[in-house]
Amino acid sequence: MLINMTVGTQLGIKALLSMDGTPKANKNIARDLGVSSDHLSKVLQLLKRHRIIRAVRGPRGGYRMVKPASEITVVEVMSAVEGGILTEPEGHELHPIERFLGSLHNDIWTKLAVPITEI
Repeated sequence: MLINMTVGTQLGIKALLSMDGTPKANKNIARDLGVSSDHLSKVLQLLKRHRIIRAVRGPRGGYRMVKPASEITVVEVMSAVEGGILTEPEGHELHPIERFLGSLHNDIWTKLAVPITEI
């Protein structure tokens, strides 16, 4: 199954994969990926807000993954960058077509629950 990811999600995944276990500055990640430091900064802030990365202060500071890349899933990054996973309102009775679409939705998210190192 092919899933089109937004540029932001792709950038988030590439940024995470470029972190090698040591804190890495925004400008260095942007340089390595050949992207705008301003655009990358917005994506990194979203990843930080969702506790996928953390900021390390100081002269050797930068951003660092909270857990190994092999434990970070595509759906985690997508959810952080894109604003979350769709959910049904509480108490909403699903129409049969909604149940069908919901099963497709769940299948897609299940397939995206793979580590970023495996894409």
